[in-house]
Amino acid sequence: MYKSAICIMLMLGCTFSQAAKDVNATYIKGYEFSVRDVQRYCQAKRESGDALSIRCKDKRLKPVERSCEGWITGGLDFAKLNCGGGLWVLNSACKIEMIGHKRGNVNCVF
Repeated sequence: MYKSAICIMLMLGCTFSQAAKDVNATYIKGYEFSVRDVQRYCQAKRESGDALSIRCKDKRLKPVERSCEGWITGGLDFAKLNCGGGLWVLNSACKIEMIGHKRGNVNCVF
């Protein structure tokens, strides 16, 4: 029984350390936030016509608001995320999924 408890503790420790590595691996080079943070704290807001702005609830994500925008290219099912500068990596990792006429979620692949 004692050996079983030790084995379980070791397995949990390995699982948590791997999860921590996974979270750190998603950090965007040069920024203090991850792709997961972008998905969690940012949304798209329709400004006018087909133009979408990106709004984030976390102050660390101001660079995303400044460097990224969205476009509806063919109805609400076809919204594209476009980021410049060092955040260009979000273009292939994330997309905008509209949840209504005025706003949408930023969904990313990890």
